[in-house]
Amino acid sequence: KEITMEKIARRLARRACGLAAWTAAGVALAGALAVLLARQGDAVGLALLSERNHLHLPAMSGLPAVGRLLDQLTALEPGGAREPGGPTALGQAVEQLAPFLPRRSLTVLISDCLDEPESLQRALRVLRHRRHEIRIIRVLHPDVEQFPLSGTVKCIGLENERPLLLDADRARTWYREAFARHALALSAASHACGAGLVVVAMSETAQFMHRALYGLGAGEFLSAQVKVMTWRALAVPTFGG
Repeated sequence: KEITMEKIARRLARRACGLAAWTAAGVALAGALAVLLARQGDAVGLALLSERNHLHLPAMSGLPAVGRLLDQLTALEPGGAREPGGPTALGQAVEQLAPFLPRRSLTVLISDCLDEPESLQRALRVLRHRRHEIRIIRVLHPDVEQFPLSGTVKCIGLENERPLLLDADRARTWYREAFARHALALSAASHACGAGLVVVAMSETAQFMHRALYGLGAGEFLSAQVKVMTWRALAVPTFGG
């Protein structure tokens, strides 16, 4: 099968931070947004999209609804009951979900956005037609953009894809150019549909902030913690951490 930039990017993500950290980043962002919106009195819903597992919690207001949403997010953490289930055709999944979302909603999409920009743009147009206000939070590790590999490497898939053997030195220039074109096309697709796009980099700075704000020791990662003190889990996202 054809080797594409998107396939390699997903494997770079696994090499750089692992599935646990990748999932934890999205979970933390979604949980923090849910708590902040609920504090404003807004109804909050959740949709989890993957190849094997789909979950849709309709928007509801009140603390019990937020608690139910956070329970589902917790199940996505390492060791949780619900595992991410394979690569997602993001545009197709969003387009199929759109009819079930209330019109005139704020829709926040948290993803690596490693899908065809044209497919995602079609889905965003469906949301705009239904009068949604759209925000996209793209979660990326810097290695996915920079491709810091050399020699012959074996890239293992982030979401159960088959491993790829790759001559990194020959592929580097091609990959970086393809990634830049994809990022530009994604930005253009978002702008054309009136969607705000923010890129969140999972960098060493983020790990330093996690250690400082969550009281982690040297070499410890937030995604690997079995338990985080409740006051930290609620207070840090509230203040932007």
